[in-house]
Amino acid sequence: MERLAPAILFACDAATCLFLAFLLVTVPRENQYANRLLAASMLFSGISICDVVLGSILRANGMSIWMDFVLIWFAPFIFPPIFFYARALTDPLFRVKGRHIIHFTLGIVNLLLDLGLFVWHRGDEAVLTAFLQTNRSIHLVYAVLDYGVLLQGLLYLIAMFWLLRRHDRVIKQFSAETDTVNLRWLFRFSVVIMGLWGIWAAATVDESLWGSIFTPLGFIGLYYYLGYNALRQRAVFQGIQEADKPFLDTLIHEIPPPAGEKPRADPARLQPLQEALLQLVETQKPYLDNELTLPKLAKLLGTSTNQLSQVLNEGLNENFYQFINRLRVEEGKRLLLDGARSHLTLEAIGYEAGFNSKTTFNTTFKKLTALSPSEFQKQGLGTVKK
Repeated sequence: MERLAPAILFACDAATCLFLAFLLVTVPRENQYANRLLAASMLFSGISICDVVLGSILRANGMSIWMDFVLIWFAPFIFPPIFFYARALTDPLFRVKGRHIIHFTLGIVNLLLDLGLFVWHRGDEAVLTAFLQTNRSIHLVYAVLDYGVLLQGLLYLIAMFWLLRRHDRVIKQFSAETDTVNLRWLFRFSVVIMGLWGIWAAATVDESLWGSIFTPLGFIGLYYYLGYNALRQRAVFQGIQEADKPFLDTLIHEIPPPAGEKPRADPARLQPLQEALLQLVETQKPYLDNELTLPKLAKLLGTSTNQLSQVLNEGLNENFYQFINRLRVEEGKRLLLDGARSHLTLEAIGYEAGFNSKTTFNTTFKKLTALSPSEFQKQGLGTVKK
């Protein structure tokens, strides 16, 4: 009975993984390719978790331990697709290719080893069991593979942290509203999975940890969190045209300019475009569009994303995020002191100024003015009355 509750919860974990894999593949979303990669990870996770439930059943009923080996050793295939998922979200040009099979080397080696042992002993359960129990060298090989999987997971999580830090910088060159595309939820997921990875590492030393109900509960909570956020995640780079892809590739991968080419654009060439940009924001106020992106503004200006980015970074010394939100904050100041809008809530004023949410309006406003919108309004209206 003591082992029954954890076993049932682990069975729920496995079922959750397989169900999420099904949803990620079948539910239409903007990130269809990325979601399929995540579905592959969920599939491998579900199969691996089945080992915890079925391993003891197989042994108790004298069934083949080969099946138990196959189930547990899908574990090395879990982390690469999660990493590929993060790459596909942060780089719309990314595609898994033949050379990426190297990421699955550990799992392939183990499956080939298991298959070799099974064929070598002609599927004789007793002979294979005796061999595994008495041969120290094979235990050493499996121990190396065990810790290899743990090390693999740690390295992929570190790579994801680096990837998401880079993305936070890149997205501010592209979008003024980063709350829905900054992938902070994926960062939090990585932190939690690091903790569960630690439990997994500890369980290789103390197998009684698998008997705790907190371990499967942690996994099931994590999978629901992952599935919920993955299914509602919008495309990060919207409005990308074929002509924008070289610029985006350079931005994401920080490709240096070719030898002999000036890293900065000619100021004389940028000046007319800079003047046109400032005139555009003055007359049309495109920053009031709360879904404005770099490609959208470039299209309004009649230029390329690359040239517009150069104007902002080199001409105005701001990235797209800073430029647009500075204009929105200035608009917010004007609206907050406009007596005709005194009946509006701060949230409504934020939307009018181009912000997507009250939280973004408050944090951005305070960052640029050192005052919250309400404090600024009270201070400004008080000055006017005097």
